[in-house]
Amino acid sequence: MGAGSLRIAFPNVFLPPMTTIHAAVVLVTSGFFACSGGSSQPPGPPVDLVITGGNTQSWYFNNRLPTPLSVIATDPSGAGVPGVVVMWSASSGGVNPTQSTTDASGVATTIDSLGSSTTQSVTATFTGLAIVASFSEFGQAPPTAGAVAVTDFAFTPDSVVVQAGGTVTWTWNSGLTLHNVTFQSGPTIRYTFTNPDEALQLKLGDNDSRLEEVTREGVEKITPAQYDHKVRGTGVTYEDLALKFLYWP
Repeated sequence: MGAGSLRIAFPNVFLPPMTTIHAAVVLVTSGFFACSGGSSQPPGPPVDLVITGGNTQSWYFNNRLPTPLSVIATDPSGAGVPGVVVMWSASSGGVNPTQSTTDASGVATTIDSLGSSTTQSVTATFTGLAIVASFSEFGQAPPTAGAVAVTDFAFTPDSVVVQAGGTVTWTWNSGLTLHNVTFQSGPTIRYTFTNPDEALQLKLGDNDSRLEEVTREGVEKITPAQYDHKVRGTGVTYEDLALKFLYWP
């Protein structure tokens, strides 16, 4: 070595060829699956009754309401609870049944009949319920008379409500021929015409009907040969009045 210089000898180092390692990452996920709309857990104890149908109806005194009253028993999460015994009570009239059990969806129902009060209260509860479910229903007297227009075999309106013993007046075609219908005891309907006066009565049986003309001398049966005759110049026949379509097979 020369002066002032230093040489350091390094050993030979072996460097192997570069190796590329590919790592495959596998993402493993796990989860819990539940049925849509609810848990597999059974409902808890009932804490509330929620009205689901039949509230604030208006109908006629001493008649059954058209729509049943219904409630749903719910747990703290709002789920319906089956098997809950619900007790019903009415301030007037009555309910039937007075006790019903909630179904698989938690719903219980009863049929309500109005009394003679204009306002009726119905409550639903179960043992331990803090606040009862309360329905309000409203009653009124049915009308004493009704009117129906009859044209081309169509009735307008197609139904009317009257008190027992009330009168329904049918106006036929031009209105020149008036027709009253009076419901009497038993399956009998009386047809009354004016200008000139005429009366027919229809007796309904289990298998057939009998149409009769009422006179001062008594009654006379309208025969099948007369069925296709028009009634007082209208488009209605005696067969129509006999309601024979009720007995068609």
